[in-house]
Amino acid sequence: MTYYDELGVGPAVAPVEIRRAYVALARRHHPDAGGDPARMRALNAAFATLSDPERRRRYDVDLRSADDAPPAPEDRHRVWPAGDGAGDVDLSGADPADLLDDTPFGPPAARPALVAVPPGLLALALLSATLFFVFGHPALLAGAGALVFFAGIATAAVALLSLTRGARTTRLP
Repeated sequence: MTYYDELGVGPAVAPVEIRRAYVALARRHHPDAGGDPARMRALNAAFATLSDPERRRRYDVDLRSADDAPPAPEDRHRVWPAGDGAGDVDLSGADPADLLDDTPFGPPAARPALVAVPPGLLALALLSATLFFVFGHPALLAGAGALVFFAGIATAAVALLSLTRGARTTRLP
């Protein structure tokens, strides 16, 4: 299996696509997430080679010279050693910025305008209660109670909206 097959990309893909494929597969196969350590080592070896332009160029030359043609997708018999052959990968020349994952993890926050609604309703309830003590009109106290009730409903609605917006459409195995 070639490094391109390992990451599920073709030989002509851009470096950003290699990084995306690596990050997606690393999330799925990382040992901390219940994945296979051998599969993760193979992914690391593939990414270390294909993310470095010089290493990738040498790898492509070796791959073509071994076959005298570009590798076919069904050619999965080739196994390339990783690093010194002991399963370790030399990442000394790798750019650490390539390994940073800038994809947000977890549910997205609700819109800032919606998050401001419950505290705003509570502020209005406090103002209404204060005006009740100043003017003594019972409608102001009833309004303060209603505003506190609606602030509670708005808090629950914002929390539910945040949870439903964060639901994943696809599940990882």
